[in-house]
Amino acid sequence: MSYKFRVTLKGIKGFFRVYLVNGSNSLYIFHKQLHRDLEFPQDQPILFKAFDETGAVAGRFALTPLPGNKAVDEVSVAQTVKDGIVCFEYFYDVISKKSVIITLEGESPVNVSSPECIESKGPLPIEFENGYVAFEDLPDDKRKLPGEDCPERVRPTMMTTMMKTSTTAKIPTRTKTMRTATMTRPKKSSMRANSETAPYSLKTIVVEVDDAKCKSLIV
Repeated sequence: MSYKFRVTLKGIKGFFRVYLVNGSNSLYIFHKQLHRDLEFPQDQPILFKAFDETGAVAGRFALTPLPGNKAVDEVSVAQTVKDGIVCFEYFYDVISKKSVIITLEGESPVNVSSPECIESKGPLPIEFENGYVAFEDLPDDKRKLPGEDCPERVRPTMMTTMMKTSTTAKIPTRTKTMRTATMTRPKKSSMRANSETAPYSLKTIVVEVDDAKCKSLIV
């Protein structure tokens, strides 16, 4: 028979792992799988601190037998369930008092031969130690999606004011005099009368240009 256990970090909502564990597996096998999956340090003493449904301490299981208790490789998961143990505080680093909570959620119809993680949420526990904060763990006043604090209500008002000002402003009109040269062909009779006369003559015209109208055409 297999059992379902949920692994959590105390006081943190943004992390969990759900495991299926065969009842015949020892606590030592479970411990080795947790170390591999969660990348706990390998050179630290460990401890399973067991609790019953009343919250009372029901046992302490370490790599070597503690007074009145067996070692982790001598205790099966099924035996802990039979003894009424519903929760463990698993110290993966006893000296630094670093731990996770392992809670029994019940039996599972799915049979596994060794501990298997079937659900997960959040990064490794070491990330939380290094300052990672999950969205669920943020204070209510900080729990906002990106862009929610953007002052969108202020910017359109400023833009509208600027547009109104620009539309009401009058563009000063200036008149420029531009001189252009055009070429006019003289009559044929004149050309025949005097072959030395230049075939073209220059004529100066004055054009009045309205700057405002030019600008409107360009835009």
